[in-house]
Amino acid sequence: MYDVPPGTDVLSVLKTEHDVSGKEYAGMGFFITEIDGVKQDEGHSWLFFVNGKPASASVDNTIVEEDVQIEFRFLSNDEAMKYFK
Repeated sequence: MYDVPPGTDVLSVLKTEHDVSGKEYAGMGFFITEIDGVKQDEGHSWLFFVNGKPASASVDNTIVEEDVQIEFRFLSNDEAMKYFK
């Protein structure tokens, strides 16, 4: 659990405790490709969830609100696609 100032984005919170890499996509934001040495590959991806639901925006465009639960999951692409049908 973290106490963060209002208006803080998820990426900033994640970077306070973890090594994070990713890629910036013009008009879409920053997407995670690696957390603490665990890299996505052709068969796996990092997804993050807000209160148990897949996030609707990139990590730098998702603002942490009071009493919100953020979770990162390293999923196979097949598992990840179940959330986007």
